[in-house]
Amino acid sequence: MRNQTATSNKIPLRRRLLYIGFIYVLFLLFLLSVEIVTRLAMTRVESLDLFVSTAQQKMQVASPQQSTIFEGDPLLLWRLKPNLDHAIWDFTVVSTNAQSFRADYPIGRKPAGTFRIVCLGDSVTFGYRVPPVWPDKPKDYNPEWQPFPMLLEKELRKANLNRRIEVFPMAVPGYTSH
Repeated sequence: MRNQTATSNKIPLRRRLLYIGFIYVLFLLFLLSVEIVTRLAMTRVESLDLFVSTAQQKMQVASPQQSTIFEGDPLLLWRLKPNLDHAIWDFTVVSTNAQSFRADYPIGRKPAGTFRIVCLGDSVTFGYRVPPVWPDKPKDYNPEWQPFPMLLEKELRKANLNRRIEVFPMAVPGYTSH
């Protein structure tokens, strides 16, 4: 008698999956409704307002007059503007590619046989004031002076003539591990 009641109370697998699916769908609909109500009822808070605390820092990143080379980014807070061509920023000549990196070429899929190095960092890796340029003489600077990622690529290419080498300078002034 016990075996008959135990097997007759067992719910078929298909029905159990439907119940579980129904619970997940209800939970997702609840989360979606919370998201919609939150977006409609609350004002938007920019990530810049959350993480950049002082007014001076916000001006340097968010103000177009102060920030000639930066633009806001929802994930990174700020990044370099794309397609800069010899822009002068704080005694530094800055050029960027379409992807906002301080590189002379676009960064795409890695070709076979290519050796890649990525340089992450702050203003030191970026090459702050390299080459140095004076605002009253914007074209009077030594183009041989380059940030160390660019020099690294140049020297590695000279030392390895039969190998394609790319060094990506992905540093931005003010970036930290924080």
